[in-house]
Amino acid sequence: MALRDYLLDERCLAFSTELVSPYERFDYWHDVVCKRIANVACQQLNRDRSSFNGILRMKQQNDIKIAEVYADPIILSQSKATIANMQKDTMLLSLRLNSSIDKKLNNQSQSAAVGDLTFYHCSREQTLYLNGSVESLLLQIPIEKMNYFFDYAEDLNGTTLGHGQPFGQVIQSYMRGIIHEIGNMEDDSLNKMINNFLHLLSIALDGKNQNKRIDCEAMRVVQLNKILEFIRLNLENPDLKPAYIAQKHNMSLRYLYNIFDHHQLTPSQYIQDERLNIIAQKLARGQKIKISEVAMKYGFSNFSHFSRTFKKKFGQTPRDYKVQQHEVNMHMEEAVFN
Repeated sequence: MALRDYLLDERCLAFSTELVSPYERFDYWHDVVCKRIANVACQQLNRDRSSFNGILRMKQQNDIKIAEVYADPIILSQSKATIANMQKDTMLLSLRLNSSIDKKLNNQSQSAAVGDLTFYHCSREQTLYLNGSVESLLLQIPIEKMNYFFDYAEDLNGTTLGHGQPFGQVIQSYMRGIIHEIGNMEDDSLNKMINNFLHLLSIALDGKNQNKRIDCEAMRVVQLNKILEFIRLNLENPDLKPAYIAQKHNMSLRYLYNIFDHHQLTPSQYIQDERLNIIAQKLARGQKIKISEVAMKYGFSNFSHFSRTFKKKFGQTPRDYKVQQHEVNMHMEEAVFN
């Protein structure tokens, strides 16, 4: 498709480095296309900034975005800063249009042939080296929609469905149809089309990801244990909230909650439970300790709320619990000395 065709399509937002002077081209691509539109950082592989060329055309309907991109070799990266600016957790599906390309995702070498479809979780810190020209169709879908069709859709990050695999060519054709029709159909029709597409993808990837799911489950156990230990070591930290924990472990908030799916408590509930446990320990050990001070130290700024929460867990008010534990300790000491 010629350059003028992109810019004349009134249904699309179109961006081209041809619109700026040669020495401003990469800066334009970085600041306008990557940073503001795609919310991703980029670096140029070729140091000659005046030689960079790129075209992006984009459409959106509801929470579904599609784009067609052509660009010179580039490095794309997601960092804590770019992730923090995201309004919604999404998955990006990239369909290779023309010629094969060598790439590296987080230092792991990969290749993509024409028609290959690759998944990228947009809320994950990662770096993608594209050593050849970028020529792709992009489909961006909210993770919450993906999760209706996949167990832990975030784990698809880096997965490639080859055009030669079962359903590969059908999926490629279907995705092209979505790209073509978005903006032309009613919202309900688009939603049905996306749902059918995701259902087809889930069938195609089911066998491919069986072993990966097992590995991911084991990884989740490791991650959960690591996070639980982090929480226990930071109970006095006033910033200890799910968003803070997710940031410190380089994961999205939704992924953090997914890790806790098989745990009896949510992240917030676990934090509160552990804080109540350590407060109870301190009240049991120290007769002179002030209840309000220890409650404040572990994140309970509202004493009435703390007292109700404590009683719900231990069946007694903090004061009654402290008195009872003191009496128990006294009896134990008397028994030892007698």
